[in-house]
Amino acid sequence: MQMPDGWQQGDPLANGGFRTSRRGSFMFTTKTSDDVWGDVIILPSEGMALADYVSDLIAETERLEKTFGGLFGALNKMTDGKAEDAKEIEQALKSRILSKQNRTINGVEFIEVVTEAQTTTISLYAVRGADVICITFYAPPPLFSKYEPIFRQSIDRIRFK
Repeated sequence: MQMPDGWQQGDPLANGGFRTSRRGSFMFTTKTSDDVWGDVIILPSEGMALADYVSDLIAETERLEKTFGGLFGALNKMTDGKAEDAKEIEQALKSRILSKQNRTINGVEFIEVVTEAQTTTISLYAVRGADVICITFYAPPPLFSKYEPIFRQSIDRIRFK
């Protein structure tokens, strides 16, 4: 896959930002900011079909959001609504799916899922052998419309060897 023009490749740093590395699985606009970035992650498919894998991933995310929402709700009750951080964290964990579609990119079948939470993400999933390749681009919702064309251009250049 060709990274967006002017982007770098590397790994995230513990205190924010990125370190440049040719072997890194992350893409970023600047080393010092982690507002807009992307990654490529390889996960075991566990023998599942792509549609089942993505559906299970979405269902697991919903279960986690519900569990954490309940925990933060209980914390808020225990503190008589004074746990402001808990409210903010609970809201930050809530996501919604904006779209989910099957796509073919350069002859490879993908499922694309666009979600919104603290960031708006475009995630693409494809099966390659025994693995699922997940390619994701992230931007804060106010910046997403600015970066979406750049993300889409890079997505359209995806090729597997």
